[in-house]
This record gives sequence, C-alpha cells and structure tokens, in this order.
Amino acid sequence: MGRERRKQKHALPRFPFYCYTNPMTPKTGELYSLGVNAYLDDNYIHLHGRRTINEVNLLWREWFDGLYADGATTGRLMVLHLHPWIMGQPWRIRHLDEVLGHITAHAGVWKATGSEIIDWFKAQSG
Repeated sequence: MGRERRKQKHALPRFPFYCYTNPMTPKTGELYSLGVNAYLDDNYIHLHGRRTINEVNLLWREWFDGLYADGATTGRLMVLHLHPWIMGQPWRIRHLDEVLGHITAHAGVWKATGSEIIDWFKAQSG
C-alpha cells in the first residue's frame, strides 16, 4: 500500500485525508518531506485550479473540518502550502485570516512549522 502511494506522489491522492511524514536517506544530513495536497497549495488552486478566493476559503475550512472530525481518533496533518505573492495580496489575505481563525478556534489544534513537525516525528520514532 505504501509503495502504491509513493508511485502516485504527483497525482492527487484518492483519499484526501491521507498524509504522512516521509524520511529520506541523502548521502549526508537528513531530509524529510511533509505531504502537501494540491488543493492546499495556493499556487495550484488559484492559478491551475482556477478557484475564486471565496471557494478557496470554504474549501480549506471544510477540509479542516473533515480532518478535525477524523482526528478525534488519530492524529492528522494539514499543510497549507502558501506563497506570499499569492495569499499575501490585499484581496486574499483577509480570507487566509478567516481560515486560520476557523482552524485555531478548535480545541487541541497544534499550530506548528514544518521544522516543529519533523522534530516531533523524530522524537516519536526513536
């Protein structure tokens, strides 16, 4: 099952709540990747998905709500892949504030950077 998912890494996942932290083995140092879904990438969804900012606002809040409900029994990860030249525009930033406000209003949500997530993952995996 893991092998199938790795082969399809450039395609949209069949199961939208699937995400994992993936360690890789470079010649020196450490390298990890955090799963990013195209619908949570502002570049993809605005420029390629051609969604309005209102649609993105609703999609991201509903995406989170699904993850939050599913996360009642197991942890979930929602990576918003944002570019300041896209979401930082005056007509879009308000929507990002609304989405983040919706997310942070829920109990038990951990707001973390990618580095913090990797540190947690490494601590859990020994």
